[in-house]
Amino acid sequence: MQILTMNLLFLCIIFPTVLTINNNTDNSNFTRNEDITFENTTKSDTHKENQNTSIIKPIAQKNNNTTKHAKSKLQKKNANPLDPRDLKNEHRPVKPVPRDLPDMPQEADLEEITDSINKALDLLMENKNDIDISLSYGLFLLDVNLQTILRNKRNTLPSGISFNLKNILEKNDQLMKFFKNMVERDNDPDDALSKSLTTLFNHERLWISRLEKYDGALVNETVEEEFNKLEYQYSYWDKYRDNVGDFNKAIPRPDQSNRCLSYLANNHASKDSWKKRCKIPVQCKNPLEKGTDYGYGLTHRLLYLQLAYYGYRCHVFSEQKDKDMRQKFCKKMYAEATYISMNDYGVIDLFVEQLCLCALDGHFQFLHRSWLLSIISFQTDAGCFSDKSAEYRPRKPKYDIPLFRGWKLDKGENQYMLGGHCNVHTTSAAIATLGFGVKYILETYY
Repeated sequence: MQILTMNLLFLCIIFPTVLTINNNTDNSNFTRNEDITFENTTKSDTHKENQNTSIIKPIAQKNNNTTKHAKSKLQKKNANPLDPRDLKNEHRPVKPVPRDLPDMPQEADLEEITDSINKALDLLMENKNDIDISLSYGLFLLDVNLQTILRNKRNTLPSGISFNLKNILEKNDQLMKFFKNMVERDNDPDDALSKSLTTLFNHERLWISRLEKYDGALVNETVEEEFNKLEYQYSYWDKYRDNVGDFNKAIPRPDQSNRCLSYLANNHASKDSWKKRCKIPVQCKNPLEKGTDYGYGLTHRLLYLQLAYYGYRCHVFSEQKDKDMRQKFCKKMYAEATYISMNDYGVIDLFVEQLCLCALDGHFQFLHRSWLLSIISFQTDAGCFSDKSAEYRPRKPKYDIPLFRGWKLDKGENQYMLGGHCNVHTTSAAIATLGFGVKYILETYY
């Protein structure tokens, strides 16, 4: 997303006054000053509220030696992050995904997918200043995925695959540590809101404990639609693409999502908090139920519920209603992703975000082999991912542009790197989505 929503999650509901945020205030009590306005926001106000923020720490194995000492360190690092009794009751039984489903990743695809991830991480190792809040979320999800695989498959993975995963995690760890250090050093008052949102993906152990295997029972959750029906539903392609690109039409808009996410970030995360309702104002709940049913508005609605579930173990409405809403959103997104694929992946940034978020919830159907390979086709020779097909992007990347040498927590509307050669948000979502592809292959074939 050019304006990064993951940007977060990155409403036509009208509220009386503008939200004021005090990160030192207990949000369990909401005053009239903290009401949220979801219309009549000026363009300058929207820009100030970090409209273009997207978010998609890791624990990486730093020693790849196969000595007894290294194995001991790995075992400690991969030890159950929570009380064993909690982990025992966390996951429900799932039905294995059949290996003979059409157009799903094959075991032989593992090398190409991991090579693509490595290529992207290698570039970021040389361009760490491009790691903003959006990219950090993609790296976080990659880490959660691979850590989960190493924990669950440590007795069955071939040594070569394990070594490769640990190598990826080691690079990822360095990148995330760089980002964390830069956030801690950031004293810019204009970054206060974005800085508060970085805590939304701090609780890695909680995420790992809740990440389940892909469930074969979900195979019938989505329906393959014909082109004519999808075109009727979403309108002609050019009009659909324009609607998706108009972020101010989305409910919630990115800046509105970020304001509400700041309340979620002030909740307390613990292994027992799943019994509790998230402490957020009712104005932030309404758009989740009545928001936009396509584009970034829909992905941001899903993302909000996911951050509550995985990162804070609290529910917005009820545990069952939140789950039902997430499944309904992914069913809608599958149809939309299909329509995008039928139009040459013309909005690839939204497409990879849809795949990433729904794969997180166990919807393996989003990991079509042809879809994953198409994502890789948007990877440039430099290693990052573009939001444009090859004929429309700059032919060569531009390195070391003085204007953008400095690190920024939130790149805002300028989501591009290497002189427009790549898109930061697209790269973030692509890395995370390919990580889910790795998880699918290793769960299915090993």
